[in-house]
Amino acid sequence: MTIVESIRNYIADCPALENLGAIAVDYLTEKGNVFSIEPSPNQPLARTYINGDTERQFVFVFAARFPYSDELMNNIDNTGFFEDFSDWIFEKNLKKELPVLDNGEATKIEIISAPHLSGVANDITTARYEITLTLIYDMEV
Repeated sequence: MTIVESIRNYIADCPALENLGAIAVDYLTEKGNVFSIEPSPNQPLARTYINGDTERQFVFVFAARFPYSDELMNNIDNTGFFEDFSDWIFEKNLKKELPVLDNGEATKIEIISAPHLSGVANDITTARYEITLTLIYDMEV
């Protein structure tokens, strides 16, 4: 299983996603209530230990497309989703409940940018929101 698959399976368990759309990889439709995991460019090797083992990182964007309008409660709900998602990530880190990797051991997931509105569809009925995270993991020689 790839790292992206592991992250996708992990995020799929988040209660905030219950009864919402599917999680894609590198693809976000124009319809509302859909999600995507999008790997980001980064330096994967964080450090090398004296025995040759390495600490690595996998940076990714978790994006969502939600209905969008000038209705206040709609947009509060959109940002509220990411508050719930962020709280879930923090809680899972504290409990050391992390993605299961085939080639390495996850040590934490960090939120490296706050969730934010990153674009509005041409017809102004949906908007893209995103948050950037990094999965930190160790690999043995």
